[in-house]
Formats: sequence, C-alpha cells, structure tokens
Amino acid sequence: MSLKKLLPRMIGLTLVMLLLAACGTSQPASTPDPPTPTPIPPTNTPLLPTATPAIESSDKGKLESQPVTLFAIGRENNSDGEFAARGFRGHPEYTCRVGVDCLTEAFPASLCRTPESHAASYDDEVKRITITLTLDQDYGELALRLVRAGAETTVVTVDGQQTYLVTNTMLGSNEGWVVGAYDLMLGALKKGTHTIQMTVADDGKGNGHYGWDALALLAR
Repeated sequence: MSLKKLLPRMIGLTLVMLLLAACGTSQPASTPDPPTPTPIPPTNTPLLPTATPAIESSDKGKLESQPVTLFAIGRENNSDGEFAARGFRGHPEYTCRVGVDCLTEAFPASLCRTPESHAASYDDEVKRITITLTLDQDYGELALRLVRAGAETTVVTVDGQQTYLVTNTMLGSNEGWVVGAYDLMLGALKKGTHTIQMTVADDGKGNGHYGWDALALLAR
C-alpha cells in the first residue's frame, strides 16, 4: 500500500484510539451526598396525668375525713339507761379491756368524787375508771369523746403520764341532767397497749358525781 493511502488510515486509527481512551478514562460526575437531616424536636410535650385515679383519691379522702371508732360505750341519747345501775358499792375502781369486757351494760352509770360518802342507794358509781386498749397500728390523732351531765370536772390521764381537765364549760353540761359533749384531743399514740383513766376533780364544782350518756375513742 502506498504511503498516501496508509497515512489517512493511520490518522483515523489514531483518532479512534484517542477517542476510546478519552471515553475510558472519563468518569461520571459524582453526585453529592444528600445532607443528613437534623432531628426536629417534637413541638408538643406528652401530657402527664393531671390527677391520680378517681377511685384512689376519693377513697383516700374518705378515709382521712371519717374518724375510726376504736371503742364506744353507751349511745348519745340523753339517757344513762343502758349503763349498769348497780353492783359497784364498795368497789372504788372499775377496770375493763377494750374488745374483752368494756361493755355498756357492765359500765358504771356514774363517776363520783367520794362514792363512800353517798347513801347505799347510790350503787351505780365508782371513784375511778380505767380503760385498757391495744392499738394494732400507730395513730396520728386520737380524740376521746365524753358525753355526760353534771357541773363536775373530769380528770383524764393517758398512760399514767399526760393529764387533761374537761370542765362542764367545755362540755356544755350542768346539774339537773343537762348533758354536754366534748372531744378531747389526745394527740398521737403508738401501736401497743395504752390506758385511759378518769376521775372527778376535787375542785368543789357540782355535787361530786355525774352520769354518763356516752363515751368513745375516735381516731382521726
């Protein structure tokens, strides 16, 4: 083949080779990675419960507002007819244990400063009453409810240590069977055995003895 014919072919072959080389070495343009999205905090904070379940809150309120009666002797009926009317002559003290023998029908109807000075017909009164009770739990506030007649002052002693005076002015009671009621706050008492003792104060008030209408210990 002549040089004139060979030269165009060589040039064409060279161009083809250059084109193929360019195509083989060229790389596609890289696509940038999409930006990582930044987490967007929620606009609404989850709602918390606005109240405890109704059954819990209502039950708890009832328990706190309603006193628990630890013992009750007699009824608030303006009468001492349900108490023991006799059997205490010569026995200056009456004792009983709650849950065992603190029964209204066995409880003396009257408390007297000096029973021995009264006529034999006064057989329903004692000089001192001692009530023993055992608490199965701690109580934050106890109240002794006294409902009685007379102008005398009742002396209440708890566990032989703390002494309280309950006057007829506090009760609203008086002679001639004028009955009054008073809740004596005793404060907190721990679980265990306790005593409540009652006598008539030697302060000259009234005629020295009074009758019960009711007596109760309440836990608040």
